[in-house]
Amino acid sequence: MHRLSAGALAAAVCLACPGAAQPADCPNPNLLTADGCLSRAAAAAGVRAIAEAVQAEFGLTASILRISVDGAAILTEAWGETLTGVPATPDMHWRNGAVAIPYMSVVAFALQAQGVIDLDAPIATWVPDLPNADKVTPAMLITNTSGYPDYVDLEVLPLFENPFRQWTSKELLDIAFAKTPFPAIPAPASPTPIPITSRSASC
Repeated sequence: MHRLSAGALAAAVCLACPGAAQPADCPNPNLLTADGCLSRAAAAAGVRAIAEAVQAEFGLTASILRISVDGAAILTEAWGETLTGVPATPDMHWRNGAVAIPYMSVVAFALQAQGVIDLDAPIATWVPDLPNADKVTPAMLITNTSGYPDYVDLEVLPLFENPFRQWTSKELLDIAFAKTPFPAIPAPASPTPIPITSRSASC
């Protein structure tokens, strides 16, 4: 089954970035989009049309989409079936995989800019029980240089036995760290990917 992130659909419409000043020629509650100043209903219709076109183009069996601006939902809908005879609904969840890395990086850089965290500080500050917590840093996690193994291994992670099972963080960490050996000392973190993060954070 093919899946496409809601973020990709949102990017195609490019609604105004949350927190950005509302242009004088596009007053609230309208939205400034790539197609100009639109009512929220018109913006929602535009996103819906894109979602339906993408679903048809890529043969997606189901799509779940939510678009929010400044915390207010513009569109929350689901299309198709997740399993035969099981309609998709907006309250369903799925594993988003590697797409988490860009948006979690954006959050991490924002927190660093606010002085909340230090990306070069050991993660032992927050999770002292993890292996090498005194050496691994948030920057290493962001750039995949921590040396930590991935828990996604179908030989030890029985995802297909019960696809609806919800795994706890501890269960997944235990699976990952059961793999041996893994580097005792993490590889040096690559330079902070500011340009990538900046692009991810912009409309």
